[in-house]
Formats: sequence, structure tokens, C-alpha cells
Amino acid sequence: MQNKSGVNFIVKILIAESLDIGTLMSFEENEKGVYVHIDNPIPANISEKEIHFSYCPDYMQRDIEKAIRDYDGLIVRPREVPAKVMEMAENLKIIVRGGSGMNAIDVKTAKKLNIVVENTPGENSASTAEYTFALIMEIVANRQISLSNSDVRNNTTKDPSYYQGQELSKKKIAIIGMGNIGTHLARMCEGFDMKVSYFNRSKKDLPFKSYDSVEELLKAKPDIISLNIPLTKETKGFFNKSKFSLMKKGSVLINTARPQLINLADFEEALHSGILAAAAIDGDMDLIEPFVKADKNNKCILTNHIADSTLQAQEKITNAALYQIIQYFRAGKLINAV
Repeated sequence: MQNKSGVNFIVKILIAESLDIGTLMSFEENEKGVYVHIDNPIPANISEKEIHFSYCPDYMQRDIEKAIRDYDGLIVRPREVPAKVMEMAENLKIIVRGGSGMNAIDVKTAKKLNIVVENTPGENSASTAEYTFALIMEIVANRQISLSNSDVRNNTTKDPSYYQGQELSKKKIAIIGMGNIGTHLARMCEGFDMKVSYFNRSKKDLPFKSYDSVEELLKAKPDIISLNIPLTKETKGFFNKSKFSLMKKGSVLINTARPQLINLADFEEALHSGILAAAAIDGDMDLIEPFVKADKNNKCILTNHIADSTLQAQEKITNAALYQIIQYFRAGKLINAV
């Protein structure tokens, strides 16, 4: 028989990466039968049949491997969850990825071990799209706002022509991948009177010009290309020499999806030859470092996986991850299972 929390056994969930602490505590306060243990494992002497979240964002991989056998569920962000971790997890029933990309989780092994894997797509879409647009403003519009502010404060102002940028109006942007992020970005660009075109694997009912292939999209010679697709075996390194060769000289490439979508050697050559006037890439530091070395003339903006780093995105991701865990254990409901 189930108790008021809707479960008939003690449920232990490990949160192994940073989530929004305010949202976590709100769940504990407002949701009966939910308890959050901050920076601590769940005490061994717990007897209540409730759902217990152990929030340990500073856990290293070895800490997870040591602790995971005691947990029924695992919540991660971009952290890798390899087969080794799952095979050590005697009680693990569900993994929830806060975000959409699944390349860090061994889904094949999870299925073999009957472990449910879910994600939280769309919760960070607005933040990532806005960040992408901010990069376009920084690189393409290039209005020198921070520089002018600094010069004013240091009494070193120059003639206004020194700070000259460009209008975004009438600029052509090609979006590769028209999911939640790509669609949100397209609508922002439309608001700035930019000419939006896109490629998406499936047909979309959108008021923008679509192309049947990435190649046809690039042949239209856009000023800006934005990559907004997931990383898969098929897309890893897909943006290579053959794609760069179709672009017009002086193009701008924005990648807030995954650095691995771009062939590094071909990217470096495109910078050197002038096909790329500039680029922006966001991703984990170990994946960004090779691009830093490739950018010998400082033409690029390279950031450490901060595209969705907003308060609102973290709140929404946290809320979705906790809700999905609770629904699974209380109602047997699968949400966004992959």
C-alpha cells in the first residue's frame, strides 16, 4: 500500500551536478513526501517511505562511482554517465539529464540494464537562443558599447567613426537545425529585419525560407550561419571543408550547440583563408581549448558552456528534472524518455 507520498519504499535520488538551489528547496517545502539533503548523502537510518534527493554538485566521477549503488535515480547536467557507472548501480531505475543533449549518457547500456533515461528539452531554449543572438550582436553588429563606455570614463573618447558597427537589418542568417532553439533564434532575427533561412531534417510550418540540404542553404551565401543541432555519430565533424567551401568569403559561424560539430583542422583553414571573418563557439573547456589554439589571430569568441547559464533556465531545468523523477516513482509516468 502506498503512503501519502505515493511510493511504497524509500526512494533515493542523487543530484550530481548544479541545479537551482531555490527551486530544490521550494520542492521540499511545497511537495509532501519530498526531502532534500544539501551537500550530504542520504542518512542510512532513514525509515520513512518518501522521496529523498541528495544534492552533491561537487561530486567527482569517482564519488559517483562509489555512491551510485545506493541510489534509485540520478540527475545530471552535461556530466558523462558511462556504462561503468550504470553497471555499478544495483538499484538505479532512472537517469534524468537536465537539458537536451544525450551524447554524454550511454543510452544503449541503460536500455540493456532496463534503466529509463529522460531529458528536459526546451527548458533552456530561450536562454540559448538569446545567447546566440547576443553573439551575433557582438560579432556582426559590433557596436563597441563597452569600449565607448570605457573611453568615456577614462576621458579617452575618439571620433564616433572609430566605434562604427553594422546594422543587422537585411543581413542573411542561415540556421541549421530548427528545433526549439533555432525557432526562437529565427523569430528574434526576424524582429531585427534579418533575412532568415534554414535547414531542418523534418518539414516545419514556419514563415522562413527552407532548403532541402545544408549544402543548398550554404550556396545561398548567407552572412551568418548558426549551428543548432544535436551531436550524434552522423553530425560529429559534419561541418567540414566541403561545407566551408560553399560559404562566401567573410562569413560568420556561430555554434552554441556542440564544438564537436565542427572539423577543427578545416575550421582553422577557413579562418586562415578568410572564408570565416569571425566565429563564436560555446562548449566545455576541454573541447574549446583546441579552438583557442586554432584561432591564432583572435577572430573568435570562445566561451565555456555558458549559453544556457541564466537564472530562468536553471530554474526551469531544475523544476522539470525533479517533476519527472517524482512522476516516475509516484505514478510510473515516463516524460521525455529517450
